[in-house]
Amino acid sequence: MIQTRNAFWGKICSGYFENCEGRKDMIQAARYFRLAASNGDKDACVQIGIILRDGQGAEKDSREAVDFFRRAADDGHSEGKLLLGLCYHRGEGVEKNLDEAMRLFREAVD
Repeated sequence: MIQTRNAFWGKICSGYFENCEGRKDMIQAARYFRLAASNGDKDACVQIGIILRDGQGAEKDSREAVDFFRRAADDGHSEGKLLLGLCYHRGEGVEKNLDEAMRLFREAVD
């Protein structure tokens, strides 16, 4: 089960995300992850960032994905730092910056 800091939103999001039988469920999962992220859940920020990066359950938007990864990373979330670092490494949603990518990778493992 996907863990979020807010147990209520975590259960709702995970229920839609893990039991998807079709695109409609992924869309609903994306809505709930976005709502949880707007309420400060950093795990949900990472999940909606992944959904936006990959374009599954929401329209693909690398820049918005970076915004969500940054929110999580700025709050000390290791996976958020790793995913934001990957965006900088690939130049996905941000200008390619290998120095920033390496800084984030180091922070993610500390």
